[in-house]
Amino acid sequence: IGGVLVPAGAYVAVNYSSGSLSGWGIPMATDIAFAIGALSLLGARIPKNLVTFLIALAIVDDLVAVAVIALFYTEQIDVLTLFYAAGCTALLMAMNLWGIRRPLPYAFVGTILWGAMLASGIHATIAGIVVAFVIPIRPKFEPQAFINRIKESAVKMQKAIADNADIIHNNRLRALVTALDDGATLAQAPAQRLEHALHLPVAYIVIPVFALANAGIPVDFAGLGEYLNHPITLGVVVGLLIGKPIGIVGFTWLTVKLGWADLPAGLTMKHILGVGMLGGIGFTMSIFIADLGFANSSNDLLMAKTGILLASAIAGVSGFIWLMLQTRDEGDKLN
Repeated sequence: IGGVLVPAGAYVAVNYSSGSLSGWGIPMATDIAFAIGALSLLGARIPKNLVTFLIALAIVDDLVAVAVIALFYTEQIDVLTLFYAAGCTALLMAMNLWGIRRPLPYAFVGTILWGAMLASGIHATIAGIVVAFVIPIRPKFEPQAFINRIKESAVKMQKAIADNADIIHNNRLRALVTALDDGATLAQAPAQRLEHALHLPVAYIVIPVFALANAGIPVDFAGLGEYLNHPITLGVVVGLLIGKPIGIVGFTWLTVKLGWADLPAGLTMKHILGVGMLGGIGFTMSIFIADLGFANSSNDLLMAKTGILLASAIAGVSGFIWLMLQTRDEGDKLN
């Protein structure tokens, strides 16, 4: 909550009289890939709980950012296609309840849902969130049941091999191996399988293509001073570099002091401050919101993107250096 409200409030405070309030959602989101990447550079000296904290933080504020896009950056809604989208959502939920574990049906209905969302006027990114929520997170076979299945298959395969060890000409053996392969698939959670399958294409194709297609910032060092004095650029920079750490650290400290929660084992507020700094890496989702908020003004969009890239770079470097200094003793112990 702090990492969302305070950055948005900081942007609004800077741009209150500028007439550029449509960019208030830009500093809300944290880029998960780049933030985790910066944290991962510190290796084993970083407590695992800190990585979990950052992932949870980044996921939640990205979900909030998507909700903000749907509610505040949608100009017109088509009720009929929204009804179709609701029907697709209901079907996806029913497929989960029916125990469908193959990813293809979810991909098919999810594609239709994406098209309906796009046509309805609500941003189509919501479709991705919905599909992610309905894909089963439990496997069909529990581990012990799968182990028992393997043992039974092994006995049958041993008998089949006694007849003919050549799997090409032994239909019984080939059928048992195929069944074992299917069982191995069903012993894994569909959501986990999809996450694993999509990791490389997303990391090496989707994110770089998105970044290249949406950055669109000309390199003009002579005009950099003018850009930094622009209220939109300044609002984004203040929101990401100051609002994020204050919001994340402040609300975490307040929550702990009120006794509503405890810090994860091994973490201190110094660790949380480092995560707060890394939370200022907005990049992909921030650029996305900027494209929506300033779609009709190329100059304002340029100012927003300049602020995003500048703030994200500073946030990543400063967060990395801060955590490296705070965990120096841990690094010495490892060495």
